[in-house]
Amino acid sequence: MQAVLTPFLLALLAAYLINPLIAMFEHRGIRRKAVVILFYLIIGSALTGTAARVLPSISQEIQELQADWPQRAASLRTVALNLGRRITNKLPGGKELLSYAEHQAQNLGSQAAPLLSNLIGNLFSLISLLFLAPLITFFFLIEGPALTQKALAACPGRHVEKVLNFLCSISESLGNYLRALIIDAAIIATMAAIGLYLLGVNYSLILGLAAGVGGMIPYLGPLLVGAIASGLAVVQFQALGPGLNVIILFAALRFADDWIIQPYIMSRAANLHPAVLLLALMTGGHFFGLLGLILAAPTACVLRVVITTLWDWYLAEAGLTQAPLACEEKIVIV
Repeated sequence: MQAVLTPFLLALLAAYLINPLIAMFEHRGIRRKAVVILFYLIIGSALTGTAARVLPSISQEIQELQADWPQRAASLRTVALNLGRRITNKLPGGKELLSYAEHQAQNLGSQAAPLLSNLIGNLFSLISLLFLAPLITFFFLIEGPALTQKALAACPGRHVEKVLNFLCSISESLGNYLRALIIDAAIIATMAAIGLYLLGVNYSLILGLAAGVGGMIPYLGPLLVGAIASGLAVVQFQALGPGLNVIILFAALRFADDWIIQPYIMSRAANLHPAVLLLALMTGGHFFGLLGLILAAPTACVLRVVITTLWDWYLAEAGLTQAPLACEEKIVIV
């Protein structure tokens, strides 16, 4: 079920993200199908040109990382052993702690092959999504308004305004959140790549992109990418100082993102209470894994709009408040 729903969910989110641009040209008298086809041609050409310039650099960094990994893994083990000896000499019970750490490291090593196999399987699934999701998105963009009109035509006349307001609220909340999230991820990726490059850390481009994508996964993503980047810095420089500098860099990025970038960029996005967001992350991660963590926040935005709209409808039907007015039709996406 997850494999079937995933491309449709991604396509629906992409349609919400792209549709305002398509609707802007459509309202100027250009046929919607022509706008969508032209959009796909422009984006496809831009992605092809960007990939032709960026992918060689990324491929080179991946090859270097793959070639140097055995040596870097051995260096990391040496640094860990040296650190373990210091702990053994300075802390009571250090020998037991070091023995426990070595045992856990051996267990992790024995599980490396299954983890790598699962990672490769997920990578192939991701590649298939990159072809399926754009195709489904194309049909959503072409047929979305027609499906909306059919749904409105099937509603009783007295509920059309409410249903239209409901669709508009979801479109506005979800669209604002997704656009703000992508802009925020691009800024974090750029700042992380520049910061790692200035610190002299190898693979700064890959780690910067990972930082931007990881930022889309609240709480877990930044911690994971920061830990990986710090470990690579320790291995590269054979010292704990550069790893600490990387941690400080990611902490500064996290602070700037939480207190400066997100409050400014996401001022019009749907706000979620931290407890609600945490519950959504736990639920999404449990049922859908990594993709569930990524889609948890936008799904929670939609649910918040649904609950709020249903409550407003109840108050209006009970005569306790005035029914919400329908927003402009141009905001409707699907």
